[in-house]
Amino acid sequence: MTDSIPIIINPDALFQLIRDPEILLVDLRSREEYDAGHLPDAVLLDYVRLIEAQPPALGLPPGEEKLSALFSWLGLSDLKHVVAYDQDAGAAACRLLWTLDIAGHPNYSLLNGGYGAWVDSGLPTNSLYHAPSPTICNAKTGSHGIRSRQQIIEKLDDPNVVLLDSRSALEFNGQKRLAARSGHIPGAVNLDWIEVTDPARHYQLLDEDKLLVTYHGLGVVPEKEIIPYCQTHRRSSHTYIVLKHLGYKNVHAYAGSWSEWGNLGDVPVQSNYSTKR
Repeated sequence: MTDSIPIIINPDALFQLIRDPEILLVDLRSREEYDAGHLPDAVLLDYVRLIEAQPPALGLPPGEEKLSALFSWLGLSDLKHVVAYDQDAGAAACRLLWTLDIAGHPNYSLLNGGYGAWVDSGLPTNSLYHAPSPTICNAKTGSHGIRSRQQIIEKLDDPNVVLLDSRSALEFNGQKRLAARSGHIPGAVNLDWIEVTDPARHYQLLDEDKLLVTYHGLGVVPEKEIIPYCQTHRRSSHTYIVLKHLGYKNVHAYAGSWSEWGNLGDVPVQSNYSTKR
């Protein structure tokens, strides 16, 4: 049954599957929010367990040993289909989904609109803590879904690669500085990650047709390799999952993102706003 679950799943559709033993619900909100109410049998996961800081890069994925421990604690197995949600417009949840993807676990979905959309749909919640059911999981990561700083440098002039900056326009054009240097990676195009969502509907995604028109208008097309990044690869994790949802196959995230690039003195930086390659 889980083979047919889409990457983006709406609350009503998830409710029909919620008792399937192969569904693993993961809540990426705070403990306080979780205790106040969550999806039935959802497991609480602290976002900080999904990132590893190796200054200046602050949002790298944990190594295989830590990921194996995390996935085992979470109760992950090959049969499990993970459905993640948050109250962060999907960014934290998507960071988990991206982490699963680079570890070779493609069975995952984002709850469209998160907890807010679930509640507004009148669906049941629970306030009891649900402990994970541990498994033994050996996580393996490679080059799938991720690019390093050196790989970005090598691809700067490649016409078949699009660097997609998911930060705000102020960060992109250099007006807002969150690192030693401001601006963006040369040649990158900018689309604030939040602009592909509808804030009036708990940040559910816009219709696919609108999304495709927006991305194609920036040159973000399936024929090219798309490399999203932001500050610490939280917001760009959302971009990564949205592109996967739209059927893009050649997507790899720059996990080091601007926390790494913007704090280095030996890489090129562009500060003028441009959406053309």
